[in-house]
Amino acid sequence: MYRKWTLIISIFALVFSSACKKEQNLLEEKPVGNAFEQMNVPANFTWRTHQDVQIRVEGPYSGLVTILRTDGTPVMKVNLTQNSPMMLTFGVPAYEEQLVMQYAGMTVQLELNGGLINYSFAGKKENLNA
Repeated sequence: MYRKWTLIISIFALVFSSACKKEQNLLEEKPVGNAFEQMNVPANFTWRTHQDVQIRVEGPYSGLVTILRTDGTPVMKVNLTQNSPMMLTFGVPAYEEQLVMQYAGMTVQLELNGGLINYSFAGKKENLNA
């Protein structure tokens, strides 16, 4: 019994003593100067973290138009009136390069290029009961 307790205490002492190492000072002060002024930022760089998107959409049927990010996160849902163009304006994160638009069983990918996106759904309505 005495040997068992000695072994257990020795193991704990070994574990705790090996864990007590002196760490480096991770918060060491480094001479920086004025780092902001030393940054090389392109002249056309914007500090915006989002981008404004404008989409003009129309379709041959009245129905729901869903705008999604490429990962499936919904951005906007609107009811589209038959053959009546609708202007959608909203913001998305600046890193987004594409959006997905769904309408009447049709899905299209939209490239975000900073300008107005015009899209007209054509063809027949699919999947009426979905």
